[in-house]
Amino acid sequence: MAMRDHKAENASVTARVLRLLSDCEWHSYRELKKVTGGGRYSARLYDLELEGFEISRRESGKAKEYRLVSTVPGSPRHVRVKVFLEASDVRLLLTSGRLTKRAESVLRAAFARYEDSKSKKSP
Repeated sequence: MAMRDHKAENASVTARVLRLLSDCEWHSYRELKKVTGGGRYSARLYDLELEGFEISRRESGKAKEYRLVSTVPGSPRHVRVKVFLEASDVRLLLTSGRLTKRAESVLRAAFARYEDSKSKKSP
């Protein structure tokens, strides 16, 4: 059985969403669901935001609507990794630029979880 290329597949769906929104007019979630084939249109909006496109959102009655602010992307959005460190480890890092072994371990584990979840989204 052939493996599907989810990254390429999502790229074409994201491109269809961008084409729909490129008139910079308001579009309903129903329109977005239609161009994504009923798929996860919010994930495709997020992909566009990561590329630097600004998307406005509003409630219209009981429905959500979305609009591309400009067809020219700004700076790409940076993805952040959430890490919980002991206060003493943070203090040491900020004052001396050094990491304790415990802090390094936490950072490596958090980054590995991030990389793992990223690879599951786009193999």
